[in-house]
Amino acid sequence: MNDNDFFSDFEKTIKNTVDDIKQSSDFQNIKRSAKDFGEKMSKEINNGVNSAKKAYNSFANSNSAPRQPQNVYAPSYKKPTHSVSSVLLCVFGGLFAALGAPLFLLLFLGFLVAPEFWVFRVIVIMALITIGGIVMLVIGIRDIKRISRYKKYLYQFYGKEFIPLSHLAGFARVSEDVVYSDINDMLAKQYILKAVFDSKHEYVFFSDEVYEQYLKACQTQAQKQKEARKRARAQKDSQVISDGWDNLNKLGEIIQRISDVSVRQKSSELYDTAQKIMDFITENTDRADEIKKLSSYYLPSTVNILNTYLTFEEKDMDSEDIRKAKAEIENMLDVSQTAFKNILSSLYDDDAMDVSTDIAAMQAMMAQEGLIDSFEIKKK
Repeated sequence: MNDNDFFSDFEKTIKNTVDDIKQSSDFQNIKRSAKDFGEKMSKEINNGVNSAKKAYNSFANSNSAPRQPQNVYAPSYKKPTHSVSSVLLCVFGGLFAALGAPLFLLLFLGFLVAPEFWVFRVIVIMALITIGGIVMLVIGIRDIKRISRYKKYLYQFYGKEFIPLSHLAGFARVSEDVVYSDINDMLAKQYILKAVFDSKHEYVFFSDEVYEQYLKACQTQAQKQKEARKRARAQKDSQVISDGWDNLNKLGEIIQRISDVSVRQKSSELYDTAQKIMDFITENTDRADEIKKLSSYYLPSTVNILNTYLTFEEKDMDSEDIRKAKAEIENMLDVSQTAFKNILSSLYDDDAMDVSTDIAAMQAMMAQEGLIDSFEIKKK
């Protein structure tokens, strides 16, 4: 029975009983009606009380405090509290500073008016008391603030398995370095059970499992970035090689059309050296970056210069300036040939060093086994 039913039935019972009393003509009927009324009222009250109890129990069960989930992480080991020493430092430090500073100022002004040695000694004592009080006050306030930050941290830690230091820094209004130092101090004082920082000190972890997942995610991300850089470099190297061959083909086409024997010979020698460089890089694509300037600047510039020379020849242009320009172009071919040979030589330097190392190791082993004279090896 709900509360509404109870009160409705109770009201009807009272009304019916009163009507019976009004209609009764004798005392016995009145007495009997009153007795019936009492029994009905008692029964209805008992029913109402039972209904109220059920309703209250249902309400209490539905509004009781929720049980704490077993998987909610609570990292607190012991609650940080303000130490007695911190409070005493603040109290006595403030007292010493408040009393010492005015007395120091008054005595100092009096000393300026009437210098006395004993006054000077008291001034020094007051100065020391004032400075000591300020130091005590600063230390006490610092400790109290630190404990207050610890409580704020624990409030943020609750229910979390990791948290960014930047979030804690913003919440406590301090720098991330201060947060890092505070958490280490909390570990040392056993305010928290466990805390692990990432390599960049950007996150603090309270769960080994989550920290391992974070490390795996970082490794996966680093591997993806490495592969992306590798693909980008391969694409870049491929572009360097492609541009090199394109410019070399253009150079070959121009050389075939040059009529001057000397310029054509020097250009052909330059072409052969550049072709050897491109052949080497095509077989060793990982070293394409070493000929980046050759591919993007030296070869295109040589193509443009020889193309200008070819224009002078095909249009049969002849003047003092043009002859001078042709001479400079021919001289440029000699300089470029020297530079291209040096580039080619540098590409094989590593192979030459490897061969020298292998030869030295082989000779040393032969000498160790007595097959050759070690003195002759050192002499050579």
